[in-house]
Amino acid sequence: MKKFFTSLAVAATVFFASCSSEPAKIVELDLASHGIEYKVNAPEGAEVTDGLGNITLGDMKVVSKEIKKDDFRINVMSFNTPNQELAAKLAEEKKDAQDDEDFVEIIKEDQNGFIFKTKTSDGSAYDFRKVVVKENEYIIISTALNLFGEYSEEEVQTMYNTL
Repeated sequence: MKKFFTSLAVAATVFFASCSSEPAKIVELDLASHGIEYKVNAPEGAEVTDGLGNITLGDMKVVSKEIKKDDFRINVMSFNTPNQELAAKLAEEKKDAQDDEDFVEIIKEDQNGFIFKTKTSDGSAYDFRKVVVKENEYIIISTALNLFGEYSEEEVQTMYNTL
């Protein structure tokens, strides 16, 4: 009987080791055909769908798309508001994140964005904001809604670093 369990354990180890997946190939995804003049890096085969909705408020047009494949889920929002300053938009996004009552801390920051931690009823969750300013628009990239729970720090780091 002991031999059977030892054989079973070895077989399970070999099976699970052979199931480890290769990292997804990252490709450049052009969002122009989806209404956003921007190219983003994403896993090969990622699907682009409508995000939080497309809105027109007077002269301002907001286009939102979700890009997803497996654990990679981001939201890209484009605002056709010209003459924006990167530092000002980034500061605004940072303030919005910090003003949330569940905000804990910023864990990584660079010239285009930041990753931050929030508290949840089950512990912690992670999110990010990346800001791109172009001549006639600015773009905010963040995690997309995760219906399966919260994003881990590792998942968010991977998405942020892929961009």
